[in-house]
Amino acid sequence: MTADKRAPEAVAVLDMGASAVRLVIAEVAAGRSVRVVEEASRGVLLGRDTFSGGVIRPKTADATFAALEGFRHIIDTYRVQRIRAVATSAVREARNSELFLDRVRGRTGIAFDIINGAEESRLVYLAGHVHRSVRTAAGDPPGGGRRVTPPHPYDASLFINRELSWLAFNERVLE
Repeated sequence: MTADKRAPEAVAVLDMGASAVRLVIAEVAAGRSVRVVEEASRGVLLGRDTFSGGVIRPKTADATFAALEGFRHIIDTYRVQRIRAVATSAVREARNSELFLDRVRGRTGIAFDIINGAEESRLVYLAGHVHRSVRTAAGDPPGGGRRVTPPHPYDASLFINRELSWLAFNERVLE
């Protein structure tokens, strides 16, 4: 096949945030056009543990492992070869983050990068300015294809985390 006729490559992004773990799988065509084919999210309260007690507790870790094992199955179903996995403040600030991420890698084969506060802030800033030209399997860009001004700070958190996943995908997997 010529470079222009290559089959799309399936890639994945995982975002481990304070309240959920999110997965986005997309197909990237030779011209770098991107089509999101799968999105999943599982609520896990890593932030509750870290921000109240300083560590990720076993019950929360087990819920996270279960979510990531399910995501691993989805990733394998799509035959994804490239994965970008990022963890933010809830993991970064936990005293047991290294042990936790070692266990994640051992159980799922997925290595998460902890992004620092500056990188997280940069991605959050860019989330409000990203130009949307990507289409999902349903035909809509992520986030509904429009800039959203969330009416409430908690809604803003959910919006930002979704965009953080998307920006990590665009900037890291596709570079």
